[in-house]
Amino acid sequence: MVISNCVINLSPDKAQVWREIARVLRPGGRVAVSDLALLRPLPEAIREMVEALVGCVGGAVLVSETEEMARAAGLVEVVLTSNPVTSMP
Repeated sequence: MVISNCVINLSPDKAQVWREIARVLRPGGRVAVSDLALLRPLPEAIREMVEALVGCVGGAVLVSETEEMARAAGLVEVVLTSNPVTSMP
Protein backbone atom coordinates (compact mmCIF):
# COMPACT_ATOMS: atom_id res chain seq x y z
CA MET A 1 0.00 0.00 0.00
CA VAL A 2 1.10 3.53 -0.73
CA ILE A 3 -0.29 6.35 1.39
CA SER A 4 0.28 10.00 0.53
CA ASN A 5 -1.06 12.99 2.40
CA CYS A 6 -0.77 16.37 0.68
CA VAL A 7 2.65 15.95 -0.93
CA ILE A 8 2.13 15.09 -4.61
CA ASN A 9 1.08 18.66 -5.36
CA LEU A 10 4.51 19.78 -4.12
CA SER A 11 6.36 17.72 -6.74
CA PRO A 12 7.48 19.45 -9.93
CA ASP A 13 7.11 16.11 -11.79
CA LYS A 14 3.80 14.67 -10.65
CA ALA A 15 3.64 12.15 -13.50
CA GLN A 16 6.93 10.65 -12.28
CA VAL A 17 5.52 10.38 -8.75
CA TRP A 18 2.54 8.39 -10.10
CA ARG A 19 4.90 6.16 -12.13
CA GLU A 20 6.97 5.49 -9.02
CA ILE A 21 3.85 4.65 -7.02
CA ALA A 22 2.82 2.16 -9.71
CA ARG A 23 6.35 0.72 -9.82
CA VAL A 24 6.58 -0.05 -6.10
CA LEU A 25 3.09 -1.52 -5.69
CA ARG A 26 2.74 -5.26 -5.68
CA PRO A 27 -0.04 -6.74 -7.81
CA GLY A 28 -3.32 -6.04 -6.05
CA GLY A 29 -1.75 -3.21 -4.04
CA ARG A 30 -3.67 -0.08 -3.15
CA VAL A 31 -2.97 3.63 -3.17
CA ALA A 32 -4.62 6.14 -0.85
CA VAL A 33 -3.91 9.79 -1.62
CA SER A 34 -5.26 12.88 0.05
CA ASP A 35 -4.13 15.92 -1.91
CA LEU A 36 -5.27 19.20 -3.35
CA ALA A 37 -6.73 18.99 -6.84
CA LEU A 38 -8.40 21.75 -8.80
CA LEU A 39 -11.84 21.79 -10.37
CA ARG A 40 -10.73 24.63 -12.66
CA PRO A 41 -7.31 26.10 -13.50
CA LEU A 42 -5.77 28.69 -11.21
CA PRO A 43 -5.02 32.10 -12.68
CA GLU A 44 -1.31 32.34 -13.54
CA ALA A 45 -0.82 35.24 -11.10
CA ILE A 46 -1.99 33.07 -8.20
CA ARG A 47 -0.04 30.03 -9.40
CA GLU A 48 3.20 32.04 -9.26
CA MET A 49 2.63 33.53 -5.79
CA VAL A 50 5.03 32.27 -3.14
CA GLU A 51 2.13 32.15 -0.69
CA ALA A 52 0.22 29.83 -3.05
CA LEU A 53 3.21 27.52 -3.41
CA VAL A 54 3.86 27.44 0.34
CA GLY A 55 0.16 26.86 0.97
CA CYS A 56 0.26 23.91 -1.49
CA VAL A 57 -2.26 25.54 -3.83
CA GLY A 58 0.22 26.74 -6.47
CA GLY A 59 1.35 23.23 -7.33
CA ALA A 60 -2.10 21.65 -7.51
CA VAL A 61 -3.35 20.32 -10.85
CA LEU A 62 -6.82 19.63 -12.18
CA VAL A 63 -8.69 16.57 -10.93
CA SER A 64 -8.82 15.33 -14.53
CA GLU A 65 -5.01 15.64 -14.82
CA THR A 66 -4.55 13.68 -11.60
CA GLU A 67 -6.72 10.86 -12.92
CA GLU A 68 -4.93 10.92 -16.28
CA MET A 69 -1.48 10.68 -14.64
CA ALA A 70 -2.57 7.81 -12.37
CA ARG A 71 -4.00 5.84 -15.31
CA ALA A 72 -1.02 6.61 -17.55
CA ALA A 73 1.24 5.21 -14.82
CA GLY A 74 -0.63 1.93 -15.10
CA LEU A 75 -2.95 2.17 -12.12
CA VAL A 76 -6.41 0.70 -12.64
CA GLU A 77 -9.71 1.09 -10.84
CA VAL A 78 -8.88 4.73 -10.15
CA VAL A 79 -11.55 6.30 -7.93
CA LEU A 80 -11.45 9.99 -7.10
CA THR A 81 -13.67 11.44 -4.40
CA SER A 82 -14.17 15.05 -3.51
CA ASN A 83 -14.20 16.24 0.07
CA PRO A 84 -17.08 18.72 0.20
CA VAL A 85 -15.72 20.27 3.37
CA THR A 86 -12.59 21.53 1.63
CA SER A 87 -13.91 21.93 -1.92
CA MET A 88 -13.89 25.46 -3.23
CA PRO A 89 -16.92 26.78 -5.18
